[in-house]
Amino acid sequence: MKNILYALLLVLLCSGIFSQPGWVVQHGGNVPYNSSYCRAIQFINNLTGWVLLPFHVKHTTNAGAEWNDYSVQAPLSNELLYGLFFINEQTGWIAGGKLLKTTNSGRSWVVLDSNHNLRAVRFVNQQS
Repeated sequence: MKNILYALLLVLLCSGIFSQPGWVVQHGGNVPYNSSYCRAIQFINNLTGWVLLPFHVKHTTNAGAEWNDYSVQAPLSNELLYGLFFINEQTGWIAGGKLLKTTNSGRSWVVLDSNHNLRAVRFVNQQS
């Protein structure tokens, strides 16, 4: 009887371990979902997110139903982009051959540093 209670307790404890019933594949707009294209993906809330591709950024404000395509302007357009991080809906950074910053959701980018070949970037606020 004791073994049955232990087995029942074990089953009850293990049944609540998983936080989600399964994975859901998201295919929204015109973003290629092949992992060889996507360098980084970030959503700052349930609607607003970015996908970093080798030479440009895609941005959505409706959970991926539609995507805006923002090219990284010359002379940066020939450099591979690797890391992406947004602190809010407007301000974000890209790491690659140069460190880039945007203050308009990715429509345009300025070079902050061209002396490092970065693969990732993270900031705690807009200044640091």
